Amino acid sequence: MAEPAAHDDVAELILTTTDTLCGASTLEEVMERYLEIVAAALPARSLGIYLFPTVHSRSGARITAGVSDVFLARYEDAGRDHDPVLDRALSTGRAVHSAHLMPDDDWQQLDFYKQVLALHRMRMVLEAPVTAGARAVGTLNFGDRDPARFAEPATLAVVSALGRVVGSAVSALNERGELQRERDHAYAALDVASDALVITDLASGRRRLNESARRLLETVAPADPEVWLEDTMAAAAAPGGDGRWTTMSESGWSLSVREVPGPPGSRTSITVLRLHEVASATAALPPSLAALLSPREQEVARLVALGLQDDQIAARVFLSRHTVKQHLKAIYRKLRINSRVALTRVVLDAPVPPPSHEG
Repeated sequence: MAEPAAHDDVAELILTTTDTLCGASTLEEVMERYLEIVAAALPARSLGIYLFPTVHSRSGARITAGVSDVFLARYEDAGRDHDPVLDRALSTGRAVHSAHLMPDDDWQQLDFYKQVLALHRMRMVLEAPVTAGARAVGTLNFGDRDPARFAEPATLAVVSALGRVVGSAVSALNERGELQRERDHAYAALDVASDALVITDLASGRRRLNESARRLLETVAPADPEVWLEDTMAAAAAPGGDGRWTTMSESGWSLSVREVPGPPGSRTSITVLRLHEVASATAALPPSLAALLSPREQEVARLVALGLQDDQIAARVFLSRHTVKQHLKAIYRKLRINSRVALTRVVLDAPVPPPSHEG
C-alpha cells in the first residue's frame, strides 16, 4: 500500500498498527514492530523512528533502515538542529513533507541537504511527531530520491495518525515503567524498614517479605518458615476474626499478626508481624484457666496456643486425632469459646498472677 487512499485500507493499517504495538513489552519492540509494518505499507528509500531522550534514557533511541551509520552521525552532528521539516512537524504537531516547504531546487541548495541528505541523494523528507497526549516524544521519518513521494494530503494524514498510535504505545510503556520504578523504590524502602512486613498480592497470590520479616521467620521457624507463615496467616484469617492473631513457637517466642488492608481497589494487603520473647512460665496456662481444665485438656490447650494442628497434637501426646478433637470440644465448652483463634487469645492474653511469696 504505497499510497494509502482507500478508506478501508487506511482503517486496516491503523487498526493493525494499534493491535500490534499494544502487544509490545519494550520500547525497542514498539519501534521494531512499527518499522516492520510501515516498510510494507509505506515503502520508501529510508525509514526510521526516533524517540527523544528522557530522564531515564539520556541518549534517546532509534531504529532505521536504508541509511548508513555515517549518514546518522552527520544528521546528529550537523543536521538535526537545521532540519526545517523537523522544526515544522514539531511546531504543528502533524506530518510535514519537504515538498510543501519549498521547491526541489531550493531544497537541494540547503546546507542541510548538501552536508547530510546528499549522502543518499535524499530529495524528499517526510517527518511526523510521535505524540503522547499533547507532547512530542519522538518522530517518524521517511526519505526518498523521488521529491514527490508521499506528498498527497491523504498520506500525510495517515502518517500523522501513525505518530499518535506509536505515541500511545510509547506512553503506555513509559507509564508502566514508571509504576515499576515506583514499586521497586517502595520495595527498597520496605526492606530497610524495622517492622516485619508481609505484602500480599491478592490477585496473583504472591507474598513479598521484607528483610525484617525474613529474619523473624528464620528465628521462629528455621526448619520451614514458609509453611509456618502460611499456617499462621490462615489462622489469622479465620472466619469471625478481625485480622489479628497471636501464637507461639516451640522455641519460646510469641508472634502477633495484624493484617492491614491496602488502598481501595489495590487488591493488596499488608501484614505486620511482631515478635516477643516470653518466659517459660507465661507459656504455660495461667492458674485461673488451668483450674477449669483437666491435666490432659491443659496440655492440649497449650499446644493449640503453640500453633500445632490436631494431627501434630495427637502425635505429641500419643492420642488419636479423634480424641484430640473431643478434648478441644470440652475446652471450648468450659472456657465458653468456639474456635482455636479464641483459645489462643485466651491462653496468651490471660494475665499471669505475680509469684507467691508465702512460705
